[in-house]
Amino acid sequence: MTASNWVYLSTLVFLALVFFKSRKAIIAFLDAKRDEIQKNLTETKHKRMEAEALYEEYRIKMEALEQQTQIIIDNAEKTAAEMLKKAEEDIEALKTSKKNEVQRRIADYERSVKDKLTAKYAHIFYELFQDEARGMVSQKEIDFKSIKSLT
Repeated sequence: MTASNWVYLSTLVFLALVFFKSRKAIIAFLDAKRDEIQKNLTETKHKRMEAEALYEEYRIKMEALEQQTQIIIDNAEKTAAEMLKKAEEDIEALKTSKKNEVQRRIADYERSVKDKLTAKYAHIFYELFQDEARGMVSQKEIDFKSIKSLT
């Protein structure tokens, strides 16, 4: 046997001894790693299931909120339309009321002016009639007085 064969053989024997002596430690180390990885994998699966359940819960809540939001929007639009219609009706009623009030005031004013003019003319013609009956006024003066009193 040559020296290189002895080195080769002694290296194999050394590795075999190291392997057999440290085999339990290596197996224990690998078993511990495997258990740790298995534990992490189980934990990860559990967390994933929790996350999926939480996601589903929030998805359902979001759908419910979207439906509630749509209901609120629909109700707001309906209420706004009703309020607009009511406001338009109120405006129209107010216009009609004010128009009627203005027409009534104009009619009252016309009646008042007519009554005042009638009373004034009656008084003027009464005085002229009395003056003419007494023979105090000529026809020319009657025309002048009636015109002057009208202004």
